[in-house]
Amino acid sequence: MKLKKIRSKIIKLIGRITGCYNYGKNNKVIVIKNGKPRKRIFMPKGLTVEFEGDNGTLTIEKPLRFDNTLIDFEGDDAEFQIKSSSNPVRSAKFYLNDNTKISIGKNSQMRASNLVVVANSFYKEPVIISIGDNVYIARDVLIRASDGHTIIDATTKEPLNPPANITIEDNVWIGSKAVILKGVHIPKGSIVGACSLVNKKFDEENVVIAGVPAKIIKHNTTWDKRGYGNYRRNEYDLKYNEV
Repeated sequence: MKLKKIRSKIIKLIGRITGCYNYGKNNKVIVIKNGKPRKRIFMPKGLTVEFEGDNGTLTIEKPLRFDNTLIDFEGDDAEFQIKSSSNPVRSAKFYLNDNTKISIGKNSQMRASNLVVVANSFYKEPVIISIGDNVYIARDVLIRASDGHTIIDATTKEPLNPPANITIEDNVWIGSKAVILKGVHIPKGSIVGACSLVNKKFDEENVVIAGVPAKIIKHNTTWDKRGYGNYRRNEYDLKYNEV
């Protein structure tokens, strides 16, 4: 018992210094810079990592900045990958259970606060949350691949609500306070309206998805990260002034 307490104190001390609290075994952090992967002990400024299980892997591609962000490996054999971006990851929390993976593509924006992403396991089958390139996520968004608790058939005792993968393709804009649940697929170029509850797969690209539960409310759309005034000034008005 004393040895466990001493070990815990040492881990916490190292964690405060390095930003990485490693309670398990065979966990590793890899930082890719200029295409070259290197193992790291010290985390980038603004990032805290907790390895509560074994055999976890965190891969970060620079340049990438963090601000008040947590990546928590709650189980074994979990993997987190994030590619480079000019936008900081701010006030975000990522949780990975046994045999799960979260991957985030290049140039995605998560600089608004209170993003929560939860990858819960499907027992022995892997569960993956995949976020593509150039995905913009607004404030207070929740993405989770399970219901958290288990619904059980009272007769057979079989669980009825298993976790499922989530796929968010490239160039998607997710509005503030949206909730993305298990089994969701959001196609390229789509927009998810603020406060929407997305709980099913969509196949058509370049649509606006909104509502509770969410449905397609507009087809053949796209979006631009610039505000309305800048877009009109730089693109729309210029185009029609030339005609």
